Amino acid sequence: MPILLKVHLATILFSFIGFVLRGIWRLQGSMLLETRFARVLPHVNDSVLFFSGLGMVVLTHQYPWQQPWLATKLLALLLYIFLGAKALRAGGSRATRAVYWVLALLVFAYIVLVARYHHPLPLVVAWT
Repeated sequence: MPILLKVHLATILFSFIGFVLRGIWRLQGSMLLETRFARVLPHVNDSVLFFSGLGMVVLTHQYPWQQPWLATKLLALLLYIFLGAKALRAGGSRATRAVYWVLALLVFAYIVLVARYHHPLPLVVAWT
């Protein structure tokens, strides 16, 4: 497995773990969410994630305007970012933040499946 793919997969894992932890901390009202570590590390990791993904796109010549699964994955990523921001933002009710958090986790799972099966409808492919 090329090193760029390994870096990309590792940063995906770190991003997921970080989002789950920060979501739990937000729902619990934990002050851990306010630490410098919790505020800075996700941005560093997500930058590495973005650039490793961009590098793979360039090296493999699989561009979103040519690959429907990749375009779908990027659109779902935007939805994940939106839902995640709503989930982690201060304010609003705890229940509302919890719903956004769960929805973001579901979209994350969808993104992983799209990437795994290279298809916009990954469950259809998985079950056939």
